[in-house]
Formats: sequence, C-alpha cells, structure tokens
Amino acid sequence: MPSKNDVPFLFIVLALVLACSYVKAQHPVFETEQNNLPLRELHDRKEAIANSPSAEERGQLQQSLQTWLRQQENNAIRRSLAFHMSESSKGTSDWLWFWTNHFSVFSKKTNMQPMLANYEDTARRYSLNGSFEELLRNMVLHPAMLVYLDNLQNRKDRHNENLAREILELHTVGINGGYEQRDIQALAQALSGIVVWTQSREPNFECLPPKCRIIHQAGSVLLSRQHTGGAKLFMGKIYRNAEGLEIFEMLRDLAHHPKTIGRLAAKLIQFAIQDHPSDRQIAIVREVWQRTAGDLSHIRKSVEDLRTLESSEKRLKDPFRHLRDISHLLDQTCSPEVRMSAELMQQALERLGMGQFQRISPDGYPVHADYWLGPDTLLQRLETSQMIVRQLSQNLERDRMPLRLCTERLRLTAHSRTRKAIDVLESNPEKWLTVFLVSPEIMFH
Repeated sequence: MPSKNDVPFLFIVLALVLACSYVKAQHPVFETEQNNLPLRELHDRKEAIANSPSAEERGQLQQSLQTWLRQQENNAIRRSLAFHMSESSKGTSDWLWFWTNHFSVFSKKTNMQPMLANYEDTARRYSLNGSFEELLRNMVLHPAMLVYLDNLQNRKDRHNENLAREILELHTVGINGGYEQRDIQALAQALSGIVVWTQSREPNFECLPPKCRIIHQAGSVLLSRQHTGGAKLFMGKIYRNAEGLEIFEMLRDLAHHPKTIGRLAAKLIQFAIQDHPSDRQIAIVREVWQRTAGDLSHIRKSVEDLRTLESSEKRLKDPFRHLRDISHLLDQTCSPEVRMSAELMQQALERLGMGQFQRISPDGYPVHADYWLGPDTLLQRLETSQMIVRQLSQNLERDRMPLRLCTERLRLTAHSRTRKAIDVLESNPEKWLTVFLVSPEIMFH
C-alpha cells in the first residue's frame, strides 16, 4: 500500500506513461533499423553526390550508386523467389503472388530498388494475416508505390493524379466503378504531400506534427506544406480531417465498396479456378468477404474450398507457377545437386516475359490463362526448360549420376502417356528432363 507521500509521485508516473502513449500514437517511429537501412543508405549516397566537390568524384559516386541499386534489385528479386521456391511457401505462394501482382510495381523505376524487399514483406504480412482494408492502405501508401506512380510530384500547387487514378481503376472499384474525373482529382488532393521521408531535403529531419505526420512505417510521411487541405467531395461523400489524414477514410470506404468486392472476387476466381467465373462462384466469395469485413484469411479459404469442390478446367500455368512448381518438384524428387537456384529462376522468368517486379504497366501480369497461350508458347517453354537443364547439368560438372537418378525417380511419377511419349530419350537424361518439364502434367493445372 503506497504512503501519502507516494501518491503525487504515482500520479506523475501515470501522467508520464499516458503522455508517452499519446506521443507514440501520434508520432510512431519508423520500422526497425534493419528494415529501414536501405532507404537510409540511399539517402546518404544521394547526399554524398550532391555535396561532392568535384565532377570526377560525383561521377564515381554516381556509378557506385547505380551498382548498389542493381544489387538491391537483384537481392530483393532473388529473396522473393527463394521464398516462393521454398517448402514453407506451399499453400501461401499463390496467394502472396496474386496480391503482390495486384499491387504491381516496376523495379527499374528510379530509386525504387531499395524499397522492394520491404514492399513484399508488407504484402506478405497483410495478405496472410490482415484485411483487404489493411492491405490496400499499406500497399498504396508504401514508399515503393509512391515512387512508382509519381506521388512524390503530387503537391497542392501542382497535383499529380497517377496514383489516385490507379487506386480507383486497378486496385479497387475498377474502370466501371462509377467514379468520375472529379473523384480522381479529390483522391489526388487527399494524396498530395505524401512522400518518402528522404524527399524532405532537411538536415536532421524529424517528422513531428503539425508540419509532418507519419503515414506508413516503411518511411512515407505527409508534409503539411505540400498537402491540399480542406473538405473533399469524393464518390458522393464529403471527407474532412483537421490533420490532413482524410486519405485513410477514403481508402477504408473504397476497400469495402461493393464494386471493389465483386471485382476482386471475380479476379481471384479467375486466377485460382477458371478464366470465366460464374455468378454463383462470385456470390460465394462476395458473401464471405462482406460477412468477415474483408478478412483475407477467410476469403482465401473460400477460394480454396471452391477450387477443391469444383472440377476446374484444364488450364495452362503462367510462367511463374510453372517454374515454381518445377522447382518444388525437383526439391521433392532429386538430390540437392539437381535443384534450381533463385538466380536461375529469375533468368527463366525474365526469358518468358514474367520477371519478378518487371511489369512496366501498373496493371500487373494478366491472371487469365489464355493470355499465356500463344503460337510460340510451347517453343518458348521448351527453350527455357533446355536452359534450366543445361545449367543444372553444368553445375554437376562431370558427375552425371545425380541427374540420371533424378530422371529415374521422376519417370516413376510420370503419367503413362508421358512416359510412352518421351521414353525414347531415356538414354539421354538431359533431353528426357528437358521434355518432361514441359509435359502437360507439369505445364497445366
């Protein structure tokens, strides 16, 4: 029991605790130093170039920066692919790929590269354990998306509508979602002044209200001097926020909009089950979406249940799922010497026109199978399979036994029609494996 003398002290402690809680809520710190290191290094490198005393030194620093950016890009891509190729990704790889592709970014955009790894971590976190509202907010306000769709150039004296337009057209309600040009303008105004903290150009920058508010823990901030304040009429509703944070309310309403739910339910079915979703299938996913307020774990289960219960049409796999499944198959069947690396996967995907983070346009890669079925499809897949097997063979140097054992094990799992068709190549493990990897049982769902 505290004494009377202790009471004032306890009140002071309690007041400090509450004050700290309030400050934390108002001014959250950026993510862990480890996650933010690439962004900080980018800032420091650009500062060094700007402050360099000579043109020769600036040129050297600029060259060093470009080399570092390429390393950051390759590291992020291979890290991503290594996850998808791993045993632990089974059951979640398709889901993560769908949402990362839905919120597509292009890795070649200037200064994008250091943000890619954290961007995919964000997609993984919220697509697997969050709601669509949380996923939408954290993807479109992530530094990578701000850079990709030019929101760094969106300020109150000169609005840039790129991000606002794509949020409506691609990420939520769709082109037939009932919005008008004035809605794009209102959303762009709400997004104005939201930049990456490295853009502040202030020494010893601190994000403190009212001049600055943290928007995203990966490094996005709202600079008040660049934000268009005041009430905004958007999709028939007036939004007001004294702190300039009306964007959160707008994204919340877009996430729960009936047009968003119906459109994304259809897209998920198209990706997972069949190119032409039925009204009944869409209604099932929509009902789960609305009942759970967009809980993505429940939505994923509803799509998986539909895929299990209904006989889906035979469809060509897109290059990503085809190559990933090849990687899983080799891991399960063959010795460690005969396995694909993330670097080899990266090369193969780029060869087939589906490089990770390589889609230039923000619509992402098409999810319907027909897109990938063309007159040269089989030849392209066969040539890519040949490249993969050649690389695996070179890795073995002169010892061909692991490759021969691999083909013998795979032959036991192959369909009888496949064995009958390609057993003429049995004496040549490289050729047998090359053809087997593009057989219908491997290349089709």
